[in-house]
Amino acid sequence: MKRYVNATISRRLGAFLLDIFTIILTATILYTLIGRMLVKTDTFSEATKIMNEMKVDSHLYVYDKDDQNITHEIKNEDYPEAIKYFYIEYKEKSEEYFKLMNESNLFDYNEGTYTKKEDVSEESVSKFYNELYASCIVEITQSEEYQYCYRVNMNFVLYNIIISFLLSYLCFIVLIPVLTKRKTTIGQKIMNIAIVNNDDNAFASNTQIVFRAIIILLVEVILSLFSMGVPLFISVGFIIFRSDHASYHDLLSSTRMIDYHYVEIDDTRNKGNN
Repeated sequence: MKRYVNATISRRLGAFLLDIFTIILTATILYTLIGRMLVKTDTFSEATKIMNEMKVDSHLYVYDKDDQNITHEIKNEDYPEAIKYFYIEYKEKSEEYFKLMNESNLFDYNEGTYTKKEDVSEESVSKFYNELYASCIVEITQSEEYQYCYRVNMNFVLYNIIISFLLSYLCFIVLIPVLTKRKTTIGQKIMNIAIVNNDDNAFASNTQIVFRAIIILLVEVILSLFSMGVPLFISVGFIIFRSDHASYHDLLSSTRMIDYHYVEIDDTRNKGNN
């Protein structure tokens, strides 16, 4: 068995960061491209249309004149009319509107119109309308119909994130290593390290590469998302504190990362397999 030198911590972490950057960059591009297709689907478009119609019909939201997007950032002076319409016309609960206005003790009521009392400050009135306006928006966005449409669209976003990440991950962590002689990712290639079999120091087999990738995905990525990153921290701890700098995906797949500067790998086993 030929002698080799284990990859240093700095090289392993450097390769890891480079691979993470490459995966995230590619996933972001894929997310944008896939997203453009998803927003054109009937389900996504219909859900978005329903939410927008609810917003505009309530008079709490308006179309931005510049880009025609819907926004709730209407001018403060429009709050009283927007709120009045929301309760009386949209919700058809005028008694609730009058109750809120009367209980505020900020206004005088005269011939169907509320006017600020003389001893009440503009700041108090502004604060009242701001808080009431915000509660109206919450009431719209928390309604059952709106929440259903929102979940539909969020599911599309979630599917897009998962698909984009998996495609990028499979490309850079599985496909590229399997198709290259040294069985390395782009980050490992740049840092000049290689993955070898523990038994004979030959380049890792395609089976080992795939198995490593599955362990990393299931444990260090997915499980970490649901456990505050604990498995990932443990993996990094293995690399830092073990004398051979092997993580558990190395141990489970019977592989090791070496510094390619200091060893000439015997790849006769791979030639036989391929």
